[in-house]
Amino acid sequence: MVGIMTRQTAIALGIIALFYSALSVAWVIYQPGLTGSFIFDDLTNLAPLGGNAGVVDWQSFTNYIRSGFSGPTGRPLSLLSFLIDANNWPAPPEPFKRTNILLHLLNGCLLFWLTHLLVSVMDDGLSSTKKKIVALIVAALWLFHPYLVSTTLYVVQRMAILSTLFVFFGLITWLKGRMLLGQKPRLAYCLMSLGLFVFSVLAVLSKENGAILPALALAMEFFLLRDLKNLKRPAMLWQATFLLLPTLIILSYLVYIPMRNGLFSDYVSRDFSPWERLLTQFRVLWIYIFHWFVPKMTTTGVFHDQILVSQSIIKPWTTLLSVIGWLGTIFVIWKLRRRLPLLAMSLFVWLGSVLIESSTVGLEMLFEHRMYMGGGFLFLPAVYYGSLYAKPWKFTICGGIALMVLASFCWRGAMLWGHYPTMIMVWAEKAPDSARAQIEVARMLYETGNHLQAAAWLDRASQRIPQDFPLRFSQMLTRCRTDRVSKEDRDVLVQLSNSQKYSHTWFNLMQRSIDWSSKDSCIGLSPVFVGELSKNFLDQGRYPSNTQSYAQLTYLFGISQLYAGKIDVSVEYLNASVSSREDAQKLMSSAAYLATFGVLGKALEYAESAKKIVESGNLHGRALGEAPQLSDINVFIEAVKKDGKDKIEHRHSGQK
Repeated sequence: MVGIMTRQTAIALGIIALFYSALSVAWVIYQPGLTGSFIFDDLTNLAPLGGNAGVVDWQSFTNYIRSGFSGPTGRPLSLLSFLIDANNWPAPPEPFKRTNILLHLLNGCLLFWLTHLLVSVMDDGLSSTKKKIVALIVAALWLFHPYLVSTTLYVVQRMAILSTLFVFFGLITWLKGRMLLGQKPRLAYCLMSLGLFVFSVLAVLSKENGAILPALALAMEFFLLRDLKNLKRPAMLWQATFLLLPTLIILSYLVYIPMRNGLFSDYVSRDFSPWERLLTQFRVLWIYIFHWFVPKMTTTGVFHDQILVSQSIIKPWTTLLSVIGWLGTIFVIWKLRRRLPLLAMSLFVWLGSVLIESSTVGLEMLFEHRMYMGGGFLFLPAVYYGSLYAKPWKFTICGGIALMVLASFCWRGAMLWGHYPTMIMVWAEKAPDSARAQIEVARMLYETGNHLQAAAWLDRASQRIPQDFPLRFSQMLTRCRTDRVSKEDRDVLVQLSNSQKYSHTWFNLMQRSIDWSSKDSCIGLSPVFVGELSKNFLDQGRYPSNTQSYAQLTYLFGISQLYAGKIDVSVEYLNASVSSREDAQKLMSSAAYLATFGVLGKALEYAESAKKIVESGNLHGRALGEAPQLSDINVFIEAVKKDGKDKIEHRHSGQK
């Protein structure tokens, strides 16, 4: 007995040592990424940390927590987690990235726990030790996967990481209760109910796709747990309330979205419809699967705007092939669900994990972080059935090779994320048809003083992607600093502004161009021309007066008319913009331009309106995050009043 206990203890200690070794390796391979910088959405989402001179008291804390705008909930728990790393802005990126890595490791621990619970309930003849090894390998493969580097080291994806953390915690709590149902039913129902409800709320407050937690539990229940003889089934009423009803609500919402927007009508902020997005997702899901099982040392990162939208079931032809492929796969797996329950469960849990972000919600087509939550389950069938049927030495060699390959690829990906210029260049080369990637390279070159190189880079990119408005606009904006803009450049943009749909994501580029082109160093481009482009977009009649696009375009045209000397027209369009979306930041920006051109009365009116909005305390989300400081508004108002008083006194002294 002593010998047996000693052997069992040694095995347990060995598994613990292997598990901590996997965590240590994951920590080491991610270290090169700590030297990376903030990118893209990091800047807009973290900037509210510096509002009101930083998060230093209760008022500034509540303002910050309410400033989230990345989703309907504002994701307050994710915002709260950023305070671990800084309470002001700007801040160094390293602490944020380190916390992301630590949370990734914690999720690896939870995936190990969750996977072990799933395989431990199966009566299959596999020893307890082998089941722990299966869970360990699944968690390690997920921890090391290079496709998750962009989620872990992209600071703002803390939101996806935290949502996954609470989903894993919820599933574990539910499973623990599920396993106790036959012995302690009251405690079991309490754990199951709290696990699904409480952790769903926490997950949603981190990122909205956490609402999928009950659907994932439903997939586990239906495909795996309900047929196990050693587990008692929950009452049908409980299953209907906590599993089926939340899943039906989510499905109903996903059906409602295209009905509300119009199945074949473009989303307000996108140039594709719900139907086109749904068709495209059949292809995108195969892209995810390919990259997951055929990993690469480097991926295209965050640039995926080059993906061709499926306009119909046969355009492109790969759409039909993808639809048939998925329908066939689901049919086959459904037929095999009783013989291979773990395979069926894993597939449907993964499909459930991407259900919200890969169906009818008007998001961009593809992002690597959408594999974060459900990706680990895709490895489970191969590892489990491999341990069950393969010879131990073959299983060990294959598992070891897979782990080493993924770890080396992940380390290389982390190194890339640790050096922004190299990362951007690699992404642009891997995605030559991504206009965003090419623009980002040019921006980086320009900001480092390589103006001619930036212009040349955009010229080459524009030859490959001639119909992309932001790319052609960036090309013209760069040329105006390095050479004279030609009439042909302007004609191309006029044509595109007459035919293409405006995107609210172009606003910063166009606003910046007004400031640039108003200076002598920008030759061949003027604010009036930018206004002409804005008016062309408006004249398409695609943008209702209550939309963000309408507010932005009327604002841009209104500002351009100040430079044209048409004050009345400018005020008319600025009023239209303010009426469409009255926010403090836009009011103060308009007031600043008006004051610069001497329209002091209107500037003062806008500033007073902005002051009332800020003082009301009713701001939240993006409006709160971008709102100017009350002290700055007061300084502006006093300056405008003083300027107006000086002008009156000067006029009176001239009359004397």
